[in-house]
Amino acid sequence: VIVSTAAGARGTVTGLAEQPWRDEAGREWVDQRVFVLLDGEEEAEEFPLDRVQAVPFFVWAKDGEAAMSLFRDEPTCCGLLLETGNFAAGLTLTAANTCFVLEPQLDAALQAQLEGRVHRPGQTRVAKIVHLYTPGTVEERVLQLRR
Repeated sequence: VIVSTAAGARGTVTGLAEQPWRDEAGREWVDQRVFVLLDGEEEAEEFPLDRVQAVPFFVWAKDGEAAMSLFRDEPTCCGLLLETGNFAAGLTLTAANTCFVLEPQLDAALQAQLEGRVHRPGQTRVAKIVHLYTPGTVEERVLQLRR
């Protein structure tokens, strides 16, 4: 998990520690601390758990089921990146509700298959497809040819 510290430094969590202790009244408490390898550092530093927060991140579909599990189950995972060809691999992306298309397909059937990964049985949220392209590029021409 990638985190940001209270001071704004970013890093990767490498471990978690719990230290039980008792107060003067005899009540039991547990201090939770995380070990974070900050960007550019060689050794992890220890931080109180309440002094770090998870950073939104994306995963690549080509990383397989581990990436799919993160996309479905990790609240800070805000996107799944697919390359041309990945969308034909039988994916069902009902965890997604917005599909940003950066690489439009000339073949309308392939484009429909891509969009169909979000519009699936079991989808409980409104799903939308957003096409992004830069004017004057091949992508713009592909979109014009498909119309």
